[in-house]
Amino acid sequence: MITRPLFTKSITLVALAILIYIFGLFPALVQKHYSAGFYPYISSGLRFVSSIFPFAIGDIVYAVLIGFVFYRIVSFFKKRKALKREHRIIVPLQVLNFFLILYIIFKIVWGLNYSRPSVSEELGIGNEKYSVKELVLLGDYFVNKTNDLKLKQTKIPTYSINDLEINSAKAYDLMEKKNPLFRYSNPCLKAVLNSWLISKVGIEGYYAPLTGEAN
Repeated sequence: MITRPLFTKSITLVALAILIYIFGLFPALVQKHYSAGFYPYISSGLRFVSSIFPFAIGDIVYAVLIGFVFYRIVSFFKKRKALKREHRIIVPLQVLNFFLILYIIFKIVWGLNYSRPSVSEELGIGNEKYSVKELVLLGDYFVNKTNDLKLKQTKIPTYSINDLEINSAKAYDLMEKKNPLFRYSNPCLKAVLNSWLISKVGIEGYYAPLTGEAN
């Protein structure tokens, strides 16, 4: 009796997750009803709310989630001897529900974009196969081009977060005039809370899907 509501919740979440997964198998539908339909509104809303705060809300959300998972794991091992037989069903269902909720939220606020038609398809860019030799030549070209620009540079420009937000918004506005695919409302650019750690692991920047922030 104790597990019935929990079991019902699990069935509901599994069914919803399956429906979302099946929906993602149809790129044209995802593009029409999600990427060009529902998603622009929810992402704009998330960025609007996140922009109210001067710090990266996404980093805090991830820290809380990691802390919650760690806390539940420690609590489980502390209480494992006192667990009853019914908890052999309850605990796995709770774990399943937790990850199903994360999966569903992620898919709704961002993840379904992975199922839309590719950008190359949307922009009409060819998807030809290239040989290793051609890719090496392209890499050499960009290396030489970068080195050439570096030699011409007399001063290293510095940009504040505010400068980056303004310039990136201008860039999106410029691209939107060429293609509505790049429409971007309520820009929200934040500095990460721990730039030293992020730099050490080799990450230059990332998008926080749960809050709509560009970090």
